[in-house]
Amino acid sequence: RIRLNQAAGRVLAENIHAPTALPRTALATMDGFAAARADLGGQLPIVGSAMAGQPYTDKLASGQTVRIATGAVVPEGADCVIPIEQAQEQQGRVGLATDTADNIRQPGEELAAGAVAVAAGTALGSRQLGLLAALGIDRVPVYPRLRIGLLATGDELRSPGQTLVPGSIYESNRLLLAALLCELGFAALDLGIAADDRHDLEAALERAHAQCDVIVTSGGASVGSRDLIRQMLIERGSIRMWKVAMKPGRPFIAGNYRGRPVYGLPGNPVSAYACLLLLVVPALWKGSGHDPIPTWPRLSAQAGQTIIKKPGRADYQRGLASTNPDGSWQVVAVADQSSASLTGLVAANCLIELAPESDGVEAGAPVAIIPLPGTFPYFLAKASSSALS
Repeated sequence: RIRLNQAAGRVLAENIHAPTALPRTALATMDGFAAARADLGGQLPIVGSAMAGQPYTDKLASGQTVRIATGAVVPEGADCVIPIEQAQEQQGRVGLATDTADNIRQPGEELAAGAVAVAAGTALGSRQLGLLAALGIDRVPVYPRLRIGLLATGDELRSPGQTLVPGSIYESNRLLLAALLCELGFAALDLGIAADDRHDLEAALERAHAQCDVIVTSGGASVGSRDLIRQMLIERGSIRMWKVAMKPGRPFIAGNYRGRPVYGLPGNPVSAYACLLLLVVPALWKGSGHDPIPTWPRLSAQAGQTIIKKPGRADYQRGLASTNPDGSWQVVAVADQSSASLTGLVAANCLIELAPESDGVEAGAPVAIIPLPGTFPYFLAKASSSALS
């Protein structure tokens, strides 16, 4: 149970029921005069006032009215509020015209007492937190945050800032994947780099097992003699699946190491990124308690060029989407589709989703695109400007 002001982004573990009706009492929605509808049309004496936080406490007698402010409690005996613009006030009396609207928020109009205000499995955002605060709730039960560990494997890898030697490269996957997880509301623990050595990898996995709920590795998931992740899972856990019919990302592993879920991603950065985004994040959402489990939004776009693929695997090509003058979406594939190309990933703002049986799409044909995390403000801004135009 945590305080409401610490709960943004957390997933609710239990239904939250309204402790009281919302609103609790009848409230005016306009500045004006509260009266009984039966008394409208005549000149009524003004016997007091009702302000927000300062209610008129007496019962309103027949033929009386009180001045009332927006948000103030409607006094007993009144069943409507006439806006000040429709009233003619003179010497302590006011003429109130008839009005078809009552201009009152009735008790329980939003929520009845005991009704579910926010359901278990909901990710708490600004709207849900505002509602819970309005109900006077200051603590909520949430699921613990998943402890997600990121481990890179490979003798050739060096951390940025280190000196490269012949045959070595800078390791980028941990930061790439940690930043992606951060964009999606998760936090990751950096488990460092393990060498292509059984003892070093086993020691790294043991540390991960002790510190993390979920282990995500990159590299070592393919079929080479030094791809050891799969072999370690076979020996010390289990494998639920190995290899997927998608590009980029074929050598993907889902299994466990001594009971800890492990997701083995390919070593190429774009493949690792796509597998984490499309295959692992939905599992992390499920493990975090989301109900229902979110799915990636897909937009319909028009192919701005002929896009070619080989049948047999789902293909997620990096794309650059833009809006047409009529507000519809158009997309082109970025030039570099290599699974090792981070510049191609940086140039994209979406993935172009092509079905396994497809051999591509012709220019002008419809195609599905998945906006990349971090590009949502761009897509929202484009959608808003198109709607406004």
